[in-house]
Amino acid sequence: MHILFDGNINNPEIEISNSCKELINFGNQLINIDKDIKIKSKDKKSKFYPKNIKYLYVKVTNYKEKENLIKFVLMGEKLICEGTKYAFLKLGQQYPACSGRGLR
Repeated sequence: MHILFDGNINNPEIEISNSCKELINFGNQLINIDKDIKIKSKDKKSKFYPKNIKYLYVKVTNYKEKENLIKFVLMGEKLICEGTKYAFLKLGQQYPACSGRGLR
């Protein structure tokens, strides 16, 4: 999986992409998450997203009043995602949708 950043720190745009098979695997990790995980991303060159994010940190929180919330924070070469198990379950369930296009 690669994570790219456009370089605009004030209004960042981030691309997370890969083959459908790897995105489905990532979705399954989110569905079954029970502890914090760290994922090293692959480097990729892109005209529109010139910066590579080196790591994605997924942190499980216990926000009772915000159980649907996932917060994204960009810190240098790290993208940090904080959310509840329920929020990651909902996000993870979205990835199988690309399987209709064929797995690579």
